[in-house]
Amino acid sequence: MFKNTLKALKTLSLILSALYLCVAPSLAFAKDGKFEYRHTMLKEKTVKQEDGSEKTTLEEVKRTLPGEELIGVFEYKYLNDEKAEDVVFSLPLRKEFVYVEGSATDEKYVWFSTDDGKTYSRFKDLKVKMKSGAERVATGNDVTNLQWRMAKPLNKGDTGKLRYHVIVK
Repeated sequence: MFKNTLKALKTLSLILSALYLCVAPSLAFAKDGKFEYRHTMLKEKTVKQEDGSEKTTLEEVKRTLPGEELIGVFEYKYLNDEKAEDVVFSLPLRKEFVYVEGSATDEKYVWFSTDDGKTYSRFKDLKVKMKSGAERVATGNDVTNLQWRMAKPLNKGDTGKLRYHVIVK
């Protein structure tokens, strides 16, 4: 039984849409039995202080305009008693977003897809197949999915935040 549970967790993949702006700017913490998680889209806001300095804060997104940079934050907490190995979090990006190259936290554990999650590779190796059959080097505009492959097993109570930036088309 224990081995079967671990096998099931080996391929665990949480799929969340990267854009909840039209319905709600933030999900309340959701549970799937093994994880509690929340995905939020934020943007930086800079406010001038009385002393003339500027203070930058992060706010949940209510509206966006083309060209704005947003920060996606995926928070998780592992709830299960059994250790989870080979955990993978996958997030599809909406076509309205361009991934900002190099912005994903823990970049060494992030893999990218340009074909809606069918295949993944490191960004430096990411290619796009053109209609002619030739390949070209991918850019942030080509990224359709991000995938974090966790470096260590997760134990009950482990938490984390995964972040990335996108530009609204």
